[in-house]
Amino acid sequence: MATQFDLHNFLPRHIRKLLHAKTATSSKHSGAFNVLALDKNESAWGTVGTDSDYSKYPDSEATLLRKELSEYLKISSDKIMLGNGSDELIDLIMRVFTENGKDHVLAFSPYAARVKHFAALNGLVVDEMHLNTAFQLSIFQVRNHINEHTKIMYISNPNPFSGICLRGMDMVDIIGDFNGIVIVDESCIGYQPENSLIEYIESYPNLVIVQSFSNVWGMAGLRLGVLFASPQIVEVLNKVRAPFNVNSMAQEIAVKALHIAEQKDRIVNETILERERLKDELLQLKFVQEVFNSDANYLLVRVDKPDHLIEYLDDERIYVYNATAYHNCSNCVRITVGSVEQNQRLLKTLREMSAKTAPARMFLKKLGQTLQRAGCS
Repeated sequence: MATQFDLHNFLPRHIRKLLHAKTATSSKHSGAFNVLALDKNESAWGTVGTDSDYSKYPDSEATLLRKELSEYLKISSDKIMLGNGSDELIDLIMRVFTENGKDHVLAFSPYAARVKHFAALNGLVVDEMHLNTAFQLSIFQVRNHINEHTKIMYISNPNPFSGICLRGMDMVDIIGDFNGIVIVDESCIGYQPENSLIEYIESYPNLVIVQSFSNVWGMAGLRLGVLFASPQIVEVLNKVRAPFNVNSMAQEIAVKALHIAEQKDRIVNETILERERLKDELLQLKFVQEVFNSDANYLLVRVDKPDHLIEYLDDERIYVYNATAYHNCSNCVRITVGSVEQNQRLLKTLREMSAKTAPARMFLKKLGQTLQRAGCS
């Protein structure tokens, strides 16, 4: 257990000064009836373009949504904070708990590009440590990579490329040893929720878990992320974040979704079944070398010629992610598990690749394109 972690002393000096100067603000008419609120410059005429009324500013504290999440996950609401996607939450953590030009973030490769992006925005150095070939941590190596500049440790669970979850006890050992903030990014944990570390929030005051409503809840377009941490960390972040950072529509729909969570569970089960079916079918293709096991809604697939495959699929208007540049991902593409119909289209297209990319077929295709351009000129 990270008993040595002291949040107040850990905070950068400029953040402590800001918190000391900032006073909490709350609406004077929160929960009151028969109120005429003329203090916020809101429109009195409803919302243009929709019959729904979004003319009022959203609840900055997302009170109802935090209450519903508290009941759904059996965790107290003072350990919950909402954000404009998990991106905003990760950026905010780095901004609040680090000093520009001084501190480092330790991340485990392969990791999402947003880690470097937000680190660069906040003037931080990313120290990189490779996961092993099984996409797992080496506790001994992690301890050797930590130095006096390491302020934040960023762990993805599951991995954003392989979809493989890390061993829980490895993460717990690392969190307990580290006298800094540990971000565990569980944005895609919904397909393997038993691997979440939410239950350890109470024991480890330096643990911050970030999840997302984008995947299993299907709300990527609404930009809704959720953070779980000690009440002290949540209080600090709430005082520094932008006001009204989660829009009213996102809050309303998330509350409704939590009331019918069994629909989400059904989608998760169907996605897992499709993932395993897709994996089996991909392994039947001659150019597929390996399909990694996954705890998420995507598969990492090692193929003979990834650039050739991606070019062919692009021409067919099917897009997959080229992961070959990342550690342990040479010659790999990442494929999101689609619906039954989408996966059937993908597999049919892949089975046709050999015939459609034969030299004679490609020559005729290019000749046709050349003649078409000539006719248009």
